[in-house]
Amino acid sequence: MDEYRRIRFLIPPFFLLGSLLWGVYCSDPCGNAWNRLVTGNLLQYLGIAAASVLPIGFLIGTFSIFVLRAGFYLLSDHHYECAVKLDSLGEVSRRISSPFDEDKSKRNKREKKRAQLNIGVTFDHELLHELSPGLYDWLVRRWSAFNISVNSAMGALLGLLAGHFLLKIEYTPKWGWLSAVLCLAFSVNAVFAWSDTMKMSQFQRERLKIGTKQERNQSNESQIPTQETD
Repeated sequence: MDEYRRIRFLIPPFFLLGSLLWGVYCSDPCGNAWNRLVTGNLLQYLGIAAASVLPIGFLIGTFSIFVLRAGFYLLSDHHYECAVKLDSLGEVSRRISSPFDEDKSKRNKREKKRAQLNIGVTFDHELLHELSPGLYDWLVRRWSAFNISVNSAMGALLGLLAGHFLLKIEYTPKWGWLSAVLCLAFSVNAVFAWSDTMKMSQFQRERLKIGTKQERNQSNESQIPTQETD
C-alpha cells in the first residue's frame, strides 16, 4: 500500500473516534458518562475501533465512494475521477492508442463517463507520469487531499450517526454543531482540491492538444517541396 493510500485510511478514523468521544462528553459533562465509558461496553467498542484503524478507514472510504458515485451519476455528466472535455479526450486517445467514439459519447451519458475514466486515468498514470513526474506528483497530492477531506467529513458524520443510533449516546446540540462544522470545513476543502485537480488535468490535456497540432503543422511544412532558384 502506497503512502498516500495509507494516510487516506489512517486519518478519517480519528475524526470518527473523536466524534464519539466528544458525543460522550457532551451527553454528560459532569462526568457520569465518562465513568460509563470506562466501566461499560463502550470502552471495549472504542478499543476495538482503535485497533482496527485501517479497516475502519477502508469502510469510511467505501461509504465516501458510494456517495460520490451516486451524486455524480444523478447530478453530473462527468465521472467524479476525471471530469474533462470530450475534445481533449479525442486528442489524448490518439496519443495513447485508445479507441474513442466522440459522437457515441455525446449521445450516451454512460459511454461518456466510461471514456472519461479510461482515457483520463491512462493519460495521468502512463503519459503524464513519463512526461512530467513533478507535475504528476502534484496532481497525486491534490487528489489525495480531496480523498482525505471527503473521507474525514464522512468519518465525522458516521461518528455522529453511529454514536447516537448504534451506541445510544444521547444527542446534544454541541455534538451536532461540531460535526456539522467539521463536515462543512472538510467538504469545502474537498471541493477546492477536486477543482484544482480537474482544472490542472484539463490544462495538461490542452497543452498536449496544442503541442500535437504544432507537431503536425511542422511535419506538413517539412513535406512541402521547395522550389529551386536559378
